[in-house]
Amino acid sequence: MRSLERDLLKWIVGALAVGTVLVTVAAYWVTLEEMHEVFNAELKTIAEGVARMHHANQDWTASADIPARTDIPDNSEIVTQSWTAAGKRLYISDPRVSLPFLSIEGQSQPLVGGERWIVHTVLRHGYVAQAAQRQSQRQQMAGESAAQISSMMVGLVAAVGALLVFSLRRGLAPLDGAARDIATRSARSLAPIPMGAAPQELKPVIESTNELLRRLGESFLAQRRFLADAAHELRTPITALRLQLQMLKRSPDETSKQVSLEELESGIDRSQHLVEQLLQVARSEPDVENMRVAAVDLAALARSVAGRFAIKADARRVDLGVHVIDEAVVDGDVQQLTVLLNNLVDNALRYAPGGPVTIEVLMDLAHPVIRVSDDGPGIPEPERTRVFDRFFRGTSGSQDPEGSGLGLSIVRAIAEKHDAKVELGYKEGGRGLSVSVVFQAAQTRMRN
Repeated sequence: MRSLERDLLKWIVGALAVGTVLVTVAAYWVTLEEMHEVFNAELKTIAEGVARMHHANQDWTASADIPARTDIPDNSEIVTQSWTAAGKRLYISDPRVSLPFLSIEGQSQPLVGGERWIVHTVLRHGYVAQAAQRQSQRQQMAGESAAQISSMMVGLVAAVGALLVFSLRRGLAPLDGAARDIATRSARSLAPIPMGAAPQELKPVIESTNELLRRLGESFLAQRRFLADAAHELRTPITALRLQLQMLKRSPDETSKQVSLEELESGIDRSQHLVEQLLQVARSEPDVENMRVAAVDLAALARSVAGRFAIKADARRVDLGVHVIDEAVVDGDVQQLTVLLNNLVDNALRYAPGGPVTIEVLMDLAHPVIRVSDDGPGIPEPERTRVFDRFFRGTSGSQDPEGSGLGLSIVRAIAEKHDAKVELGYKEGGRGLSVSVVFQAAQTRMRN
């Protein structure tokens, strides 16, 4: 499992380690360059001193004895030697080192005995004086200096790492506390997480979590209310079915049995309608069912739904018609929009038997609208804020008292999933009821 603390430590300590390597390398090269500058000046000074010494001792000849060396060689020693202008050696401080004769003044780096030397040559008063030093000695001293710096940097990284562990654990302690608070939450306990003295960086997480808990609480509450209401609404038709079944069993003759069978069949139809609407309510909940978005022709949808309800409209002596004022296409789920329009038409047929019911398709300021109007009793103004509540039945008269009170709640839920809004109004002349579903203008695909 990934750990934020380990990731932060890994990246920070890794960055410090890379910094240590870079500082060590930089220290080595800077120190080496400084040593070149200092030792080169020193070699020049020593070589000029040797030349002045020969000039001061004119009687020093090339036959002077060169001292023998029997001590252990010191790699850090600066070797000096002098020559005549003709190339005869006059003196060398360590005969074990065979430095070449160079007649060009300045610095050179010859290879002597497999080692690279730095030699400074001076031409003065007819003499050639040289001072030389092993290049590896300078590199060794620069390396030792860089190693000291590196060891200090490693100690610093270790100290910083320890401080980081301590600081991160203290800094992430509120996050652990918030995690423990979240772990204690359940469907029965969705209280918000206390903000307390949470760091500024953690507050957005806590606020978002509290908002999620609030929405979950509202969802669970609505679910419990829905289940309680559904259980109550199902109890009535089931009781009625049981009574009708008992009446059927007790029917004394065929005529009574036929009447009881028709009532039982009607009760089953009402129960089936209620169950179907309960399923529609469940499916219309947000994020319950993925929408299959496609282009939906509202005019074709209106004609299809009108055809489906034609027989029921005839049975109720309702003139069901479709009036396409403007043709438009919206982006939506055709199945859900069919359920939406089914409920609007079904409500109109239930509440306005014997009168006309019209499905209209039109454009209102670039917004596609589908509207169902009837000549029923309408909805009183005080009840219009509640008609979208589940299982709410208004006080208006109805030719079908077995309505479930779920139709408009299903309509609004599906409309909201399509970013549309539902508006209640009156037919022309202030009669009946007009329910309009207004879609967003951006969804419109006008036909040419």
